[in-house]
Amino acid sequence: MGGWSLRARASVGYWVAASRRRQGHASAALELVVDWVRGTLRITHLELFVEPSNLSSQRTAERAGFTFDSGLRERREIGGQITDVIGYSVKV
Repeated sequence: MGGWSLRARASVGYWVAASRRRQGHASAALELVVDWVRGTLRITHLELFVEPSNLSSQRTAERAGFTFDSGLRERREIGGQITDVIGYSVKV
């Protein structure tokens, strides 16, 4: 993790109702969170995990300033299934 202190990072996640997708809500919300973190919290990086097959979520993260971070990989339970997730991060 590039020598990050555990206290120097945080994670963010989101879910958007199907009827509200493709309207920019998730990107706008992520941008607001990043701005808030920059002005409020004492952390250096904000991370976000998505399923490798979720290209829309990857684009959403990128529009909000997050970049793919090959060092961030985990396994998480999603919909009752254990799945791999990939990480994105943004320096705050």
